[in-house]
Amino acid sequence: MNKHIPPEVKLKEMKPKFPRKAVFIDVQKPGGTAYGENISIGIKTVAEVAKREGWQFVIKDLEEFGLRRAYGLKITVPHLLKTSQREIEEADLVGITSTSPSHWAAIRIAETIAAMNPKAMIVKGGVHETYAAEYLQNKSEYPVDISFVGEADLSFRLLLRAIQERGELRGIPGICFKDETGRVIKTTSRIERVAPESFVLPSPELVDREAAFALLDKGNFEEGLAIPTQMVRVQSMRGCGFGCEFCAIKGKSRRVEPESFVKYLDAVLRAKGTDTVFFEDALFTIESHPAFSTLRRWTSDFAQEVRKRIPQLRFGIQSRSDCMDEKTIKMLYDAGCRSAYVGVETLSNATLRSINKALEAEAQIRAIEAIQKGGIRITASLICDIGTDQDFRRTVETLDRLEVAEVFMEAEKVFPGTKIAQGKEEEVFRFYDQPQSISTDNREDNDSFLIREIGLINERYAMAKAILESNYYKREMGHWIRNS
Repeated sequence: MNKHIPPEVKLKEMKPKFPRKAVFIDVQKPGGTAYGENISIGIKTVAEVAKREGWQFVIKDLEEFGLRRAYGLKITVPHLLKTSQREIEEADLVGITSTSPSHWAAIRIAETIAAMNPKAMIVKGGVHETYAAEYLQNKSEYPVDISFVGEADLSFRLLLRAIQERGELRGIPGICFKDETGRVIKTTSRIERVAPESFVLPSPELVDREAAFALLDKGNFEEGLAIPTQMVRVQSMRGCGFGCEFCAIKGKSRRVEPESFVKYLDAVLRAKGTDTVFFEDALFTIESHPAFSTLRRWTSDFAQEVRKRIPQLRFGIQSRSDCMDEKTIKMLYDAGCRSAYVGVETLSNATLRSINKALEAEAQIRAIEAIQKGGIRITASLICDIGTDQDFRRTVETLDRLEVAEVFMEAEKVFPGTKIAQGKEEEVFRFYDQPQSISTDNREDNDSFLIREIGLINERYAMAKAILESNYYKREMGHWIRNS
């Protein structure tokens, strides 16, 4: 590997030029995911920032070659780089995003790019980079020039301007890099409260169409529709505010103002020729929880705008059962909501408390019944390896009795930035620095830091199969869809 050139040196040596060129690479999970394949909204967001700053760019995704599922990253990484050689050699900047399980592959990509184009600024973002930035930059040969810590819509714009104007890096909030002496510099944190109007939404041409999830596929529910429904994914919020031990989404929630967001959504749907959307907001109905009442009007204003501007809209959301009261359910249904991905995790009160999820099992059951009564189909997500065998069996049997439309389960994982990772951060960082060979019955678990024995995890999947197989069909292990 070539000797690493510090980013401040690269910046000083860049010749004046416009437009500049960028390559954005989305590495995603090594084995993909059972719940859809798509380029991350994060990479589209930074591409949108580059577009607004007048840069030329291309976006590269391992899945576009159709190889990742079949052969894994050993095939796709060199294939991607070979087919992108010209763009990489001409790039002024290469931006990479990855999940924690695909971090090791992202670093292999960065090493290859550094050898192909030593003068390109290589930057990396994503949840893993946010929490591991200083540890990674301290490594002697880390091939990433700048790590982004937190949301990059503001700090990335400032970086692009610094590159164009050959300015300073140290005034850009939320970045981490190594200076000419080898000292790691971490700038001030990004601004916590960013105005909603500065929330960057990818232009319609950057939004991808994909096959709709089962609960949004009209062909599954309306007679005579044989053509699979196409959908788009968009995001109206960032942050969360809850503190579940296994989740790394932090920071105060902020959202796009509803009227402008619905106008944007209308433009995306017209451009893509569909009326089906899945909202990737961590908690679409967060303001329905008493702790977040300051956002109270967002859903009602959104629903009103949708009924006026996009009455044909059909959409799915992610939320929690305690953020779905009867008023909210009716509002969502009238606006076109037909599916809700609800994090149930378990229906054992003791186990819910142990993972810091402030919910009661009985309240979850009432909410599930209310959501279904309101005409919205439920995907109930579970953590299969928490609690006792009896807890898990009772949870699955209850969901079967409630006739939820879809059950999605996986093992508990340790990711950087989560409460469960506290006190063992370096162990977690080291784990994701190299490819893993974990093999459970559910590919969602593979390549991740698991807490419990694989034997126990697989036993729980077998237990769920025995309970569900009479009323559900198995899409993949851990992913069950009700026959009706």
